[in-house]
Amino acid sequence: MDPYQVLLLILILVAFFYLALLVYVVGKMREFRTRLKNKLHGLNLLLFERSEVLSSIASLFEEKGISLSPEINEKIKQLHDMDFTRAKEEDVRLAMDYVKTLNSSLRYIAQSNRAIRVEPKYLELTELLEDLERNYRTLTSQYNADILAYNYWIRVPTTSWFSYLIGFRKRLLIN
Repeated sequence: MDPYQVLLLILILVAFFYLALLVYVVGKMREFRTRLKNKLHGLNLLLFERSEVLSSIASLFEEKGISLSPEINEKIKQLHDMDFTRAKEEDVRLAMDYVKTLNSSLRYIAQSNRAIRVEPKYLELTELLEDLERNYRTLTSQYNADILAYNYWIRVPTTSWFSYLIGFRKRLLIN
């Protein structure tokens, strides 16, 4: 074999292995993007359920004559106006903020009112809310683990330029 043929053979082998690496990495990126999309839908559904339970708690407060501040009523209205049918990362982050704020406000009101804390309907709703929060924390930790893996695969050396070209961008963790 001539020297240029050996060099050409080495170049073809390196190109083949690089292309194989590129295909493998793109496959992993697509897999984790799909997993993130599915988990985001799950988070969105849990946030919807939590917002429904929080609205039920607020209605129970009003039934029992406990007045709610205009800020709390505004948060409830904003949650009802949110579209939970499509899961977008920005919308989920916004819904998370509303749910956290409303949850802490309603818990504070309940702590200051002894009569509502012994109400069976309130106890049932808070138990359901705690269960939903547990599931939400579990799914959030799984989502964050998948984000770490996704961000790893889009930054694999020598292939990160290609992932950027085909539209894979770094994502942020959810608190």
